[in-house]
Amino acid sequence: MTRKMKDSGIEWIGEIPEDWEVKKVKYMFRIVNGNGFPENLQGEKEGDYPFYKNSDINKLGQ
Repeated sequence: MTRKMKDSGIEWIGEIPEDWEVKKVKYMFRIVNGNGFPENLQGEKEGDYPFYKNSDINKLGQ
C-alpha cells in the first residue's frame, strides 16, 4: 500500500503521510513541574498509569 505524501515543512523530516499533522510537542502534552504524584505512587512500573521520574530514565538496566 502506497500512501500519499506531503512536505512536512521541516527540512530534516522531509515528507510525511498526507493525513498527518505537524505539531510542536509542547501542544501535545501538559507539563507539570514539581512533585505532582504521591510518594507511594512514584516509581510504579505497573498499573493504569506507570510513573517514571527523569532520574529513573537515566539508570542503567531499567
